[in-house]
Amino acid sequence: MSLYTHLTTDEREQIFLLSHQGNSIRLIARTLERSPSTISRELNRNKEQSAYSPSAAQEKYVKRKANCGRKRLLNNSELKALVKNLFLNEQWSPEQIANRIQFEKAAVTISF
Repeated sequence: MSLYTHLTTDEREQIFLLSHQGNSIRLIARTLERSPSTISRELNRNKEQSAYSPSAAQEKYVKRKANCGRKRLLNNSELKALVKNLFLNEQWSPEQIANRIQFEKAAVTISF
């Protein structure tokens, strides 16, 4: 199990203050009890016109977090209706449905 935790808004504020005071990345990392690479990555990844903004960094984090993870294929209502019809009404097996969809619609593949 990973002990990694995401940076909080308070930590981003401290990074902002300490970096604007001219402190080194290593000193900031020691102060926050984080890895220097975490601080460096945070500063480089969230710079806007060569300045770090904690509020903009938090907004970017929220957007990135919303986009990560597995995408649900059956959110597509047309595909969901097709699978539901073939499974419930036609009594097809999940393997048959997956193979048929792959054969008919090459852009979409689902797993049984």
